[in-house]
Amino acid sequence: MVRQPTDGRGQSPPGLRLVVAHLLSGLAALDDRFARRWKPCSLETFLVTVTSPGVGGVAARWRVDLGTRRVTSADGLPAGEPAGGRWEVVGPIDLWARVVEGETSLSTALRQGLLRYRDAGDPTTAMLNRIAMLEELLGIPRWQRTRPLRSGEDRPQDQNSPRPEPDRTARCPASLAGPRRP
Repeated sequence: MVRQPTDGRGQSPPGLRLVVAHLLSGLAALDDRFARRWKPCSLETFLVTVTSPGVGGVAARWRVDLGTRRVTSADGLPAGEPAGGRWEVVGPIDLWARVVEGETSLSTALRQGLLRYRDAGDPTTAMLNRIAMLEELLGIPRWQRTRPLRSGEDRPQDQNSPRPEPDRTARCPASLAGPRRP
């Protein structure tokens, strides 16, 4: 059962509702294809921790068990306690809301240190696969590369220009992408 924290007036902050809605929706949509594609990551348990910038503490912490397809509150656990999770992503509520809405790239937020990824020292490929899987689970768009510019072509300045077609190979887990070419 997911219990959503409140703001003192009995209301859950909108960002929390948004994040947990994406988690629950993603878990409800899991199928055998998802499980096969992301195995062994698709059998893991992990934590999503949302912090509150104003309070400086944890606003919500959820334990996501992909094997049983359940989200439970992990609010009562001390900081650093894994609750049986193999990994965790931690960040402020406003940033999580922008990530699940597709306004900010999950990968970019992690690279810039805006969100923190923690695990028990697993190899980098595990982290990359987990983050890609989390993006798919949350139903958030992946950051896509634009097509290369042709010689003499200027990059469009118009903010409303059409988006490039997505690179369908970008969603492939690192372990399935095959060897890298020099």
